[in-house]
Amino acid sequence: MVFVIVIIVYLLYFFILKSKFNLDYEFHQTNFQVVKTSQNYVIGEYNFNKFYIPMMDHKYIVGQTLRIDGVVQELKPTNNSYDFDFNKYLQNQNVFQAIKIKNIVSIEDNNLKYLINKFIYNNVHNELILKLVFQKNTELHEAKGELQKMSLAYLLNFSGINMYVFSFVINRIFFKFKINPQFKIPIHLCLIFYLWMIDFPLVTTRIIFGYIILNLFVITKISPHKTARNVLTLLSLVLVQPNFFSSNALPFLVVAMLFLNPIQNHIGWRKTIIQIIKPLLIFIPIQIFMDWRWNFTAPIQTIIIQPVISFLYLFSFLFWWIPNIEVVFTFLTNSFNSLVELLSKINLIWDFGQPPFLMLVAYYLAFYLWSKHMKIKTCWFIWIVVTLLFLFWTKIFLSNETLTMLNIGNGSSFVYINKWKNLVLIFDAGTGPGFNKSSMSDYLMKIGINHVDIAFISHNHDDHYNSLETIQSNLNVHEVIKNNTEQNYIEIKGVKIWLWHLNKMEDENDNSLVILVKAIEKNFLFVGDLTKKGEGEMLKNPTFTYLIQNTFIDLFQLGHHGSKTSSSEDFLLLVNPRMTWISAGLKNNHHFPDQVTIDKLNEFKLPYKITGKNNNWTFNLNKDIFYNWQ
Repeated sequence: MVFVIVIIVYLLYFFILKSKFNLDYEFHQTNFQVVKTSQNYVIGEYNFNKFYIPMMDHKYIVGQTLRIDGVVQELKPTNNSYDFDFNKYLQNQNVFQAIKIKNIVSIEDNNLKYLINKFIYNNVHNELILKLVFQKNTELHEAKGELQKMSLAYLLNFSGINMYVFSFVINRIFFKFKINPQFKIPIHLCLIFYLWMIDFPLVTTRIIFGYIILNLFVITKISPHKTARNVLTLLSLVLVQPNFFSSNALPFLVVAMLFLNPIQNHIGWRKTIIQIIKPLLIFIPIQIFMDWRWNFTAPIQTIIIQPVISFLYLFSFLFWWIPNIEVVFTFLTNSFNSLVELLSKINLIWDFGQPPFLMLVAYYLAFYLWSKHMKIKTCWFIWIVVTLLFLFWTKIFLSNETLTMLNIGNGSSFVYINKWKNLVLIFDAGTGPGFNKSSMSDYLMKIGINHVDIAFISHNHDDHYNSLETIQSNLNVHEVIKNNTEQNYIEIKGVKIWLWHLNKMEDENDNSLVILVKAIEKNFLFVGDLTKKGEGEMLKNPTFTYLIQNTFIDLFQLGHHGSKTSSSEDFLLLVNPRMTWISAGLKNNHHFPDQVTIDKLNEFKLPYKITGKNNNWTFNLNKDIFYNWQ
């Protein structure tokens, strides 16, 4: 019955309270309340509808009223399936539309949430307090970045362990002084007020509501089944955060409710070990499914970091309000940053890629069977086989040999992968304006790639190398070769590579590395941003012309994104490729590829493919086919 109520409340929210405005609908002098802020945007609410409002370096505060003139727009779609989906991130917060601002004025008012947040904004400046006590969107800079690399950023969230410590202290006080449990109700009300003040963050809300519901059953002397408690917790979550059904936290909450039991005292060392290991077996698969990777040193790092964070939570809640204590919190913040930085140096991270959702379901079915029948060998066998399939699915079904051109706008990012030779080569690693600099890194992690043998960077223009730092941060890059190299020939794992570059050309584009790749049976030619002038110089190089004349070019990367300054007739006739790839974004200021270049390709009957708006292109060398995907 309670579950039915949960669904009804959810449907009421989305189909009655929430409406969607027509595109180009104009707001005139309309009051919005700020419900979330970030450095580059705010989320404003009007009549139960939330809107994404982009703005740079603003100083608006949660609870503040903004009077807006603006036009309703669609959220900008994510470019690629492997990119961080900011659109989905907003939708998980019930934000489905944006507003293009024409005029905006802040209105001073006296609503309680605004006054509280204004006090925090003006008086609390330590990042540790802002993050732990007030759940503000501060990143704790060094610590947050390193924790993200270790896949441990979630540790900064208010956790069940923090609630356990709080509950333990409260229960000891009530027991020692023989206080009636009914006096916990004011504590519950304070906790609910605190949740309202920090806008009911999902994980924290679930933990606190679970604690309150459990206490209410104790007070009323009712002993409900675990399922009833869980359903009531879900109902309370839906009442305050209807979007939780679509959030990334939902899978973690569901498996926690299905498989985890409350922390118990005095259960013996064996059961204690199981109680520690069980959450890892439960949560690791979801984390791999969502993050595509797992940090094998995470359990050890967690054992060290979690108690420190729990102490910081307790200390921050107890003492943040004391005058002149800023120096203590600064010391704690710096110490915590140093600890995390030290632990980050012993990372052992492996990219598994993203297995299909059905494999995730299969894992939990096998885990449930194993956990219920540990003494049956067949259950062990099933669980182990399904676990191995889940972990290595992406690697097993990865194509044997491919070359991929990523959709990164007016940039250049190509990657060659040979699964059986364990060979990964990158030819440029850059993105155009408006595209995510982590695109190539994210793509490689999603398909389970952990290293790059060589990254070739054609020349020193941002759109050809601005992703390299992120790739080096997330993967092991063995070697980077730039256009100042003295090498002219490389052979690696059976792949032959010739390199040419012109020296000290006036135009940096003409300093681009020219790379001929002979990958067993297929051949590629990359020219970076070489212009017609550079092409003319290459045509004077006897080694280059001899090799190209005697090599069938299966794939040619068209110079300078298809600009009319590149791709001379003589050069195209010499290369005469089977397929030409053009990395360029639609609706760009440079109008790449230029129609003159396209006409020339058509005239010479040279087939071509463009990344354009949302096309990634892959050449499967084994199957000898080209296909696009998003």
